[in-house]
Amino acid sequence: MGGRSSGIAMAAPTSIREIDLAPISGKSYFDYFLLVDRFHDGESRAPVRQAARAPGIATPDDFYGGKIKGITRNLDYIAGLGCTAIWLSPVFGNNPGAYHGYNINNYLDVDPHFGTKQDLIDLVEAAHRRDPPMRVVLDVVINHSGDNWAYPGDFPYGYFEDRQFPLGFWRRDDRPIPVELRNDSLYHRRGAISSPGGYDTYPENQHGDIATLKDYANDDDARLLYGQEVLVAYNVSGDRRQDCIVVDASLHRKGDAMTYLYGDLGSRTLDQADDGTLYVRLPLEPHQFVILA
Repeated sequence: MGGRSSGIAMAAPTSIREIDLAPISGKSYFDYFLLVDRFHDGESRAPVRQAARAPGIATPDDFYGGKIKGITRNLDYIAGLGCTAIWLSPVFGNNPGAYHGYNINNYLDVDPHFGTKQDLIDLVEAAHRRDPPMRVVLDVVINHSGDNWAYPGDFPYGYFEDRQFPLGFWRRDDRPIPVELRNDSLYHRRGAISSPGGYDTYPENQHGDIATLKDYANDDDARLLYGQEVLVAYNVSGDRRQDCIVVDASLHRKGDAMTYLYGDLGSRTLDQADDGTLYVRLPLEPHQFVILA
């Protein structure tokens, strides 16, 4: 099952409203979730003796050196656990210190800490060559960006009565990428979720930032749908060949249910959603599917 070997010609959509999502079931797969940085660095070496290990973890927030190539070299290990799919933490360009991958500043490239886009393609192809083929799941983040801009004075702003605050400045002249995301109207700008119970209370849980990660304005109007289109286009770029994407932090996005998108939502057009929400529809191959997390 190659990543692009379905043999079915698919016309490229020109609008998000032309994109359809085939009803594909992913419930029969047993995922192995891993943080790319903490799995394996891809190097061959003898096992380290327990007595030679340094006690404790001196710098838990640093990059430890895990690579996409390290995953490719250890597919036998993952399959030996009975897993039939690999769920990767985000691999896109991140701000310094974000070993976990969720502080994204560049949606168009793989973070060099993890490897290259070709390494990701090689991993998927190696997984698909197995018998039986192994699925590859890519975690994507369209609820929030990384810490790519600051509030005025670079002070920490907390959520308060759903008030919108001005954007102070972009932290880098060349980030975020794509350049369409350098638009303050695409962000809620309500400050960080900070109230007791704020993570469970609307609208704070859907408008507030998650710590320093800036919340995208994922609401159901045309201006903000444009921002979703940009994110989706670069998150599911076909040349990555992955089988599935996980839409991270769906709880914080208006109208998204904690369920598989291939099911109830997958049978609708954008205009048929019961609550009027503009659900993102993705240009998937027949073997691909989407999970909301």
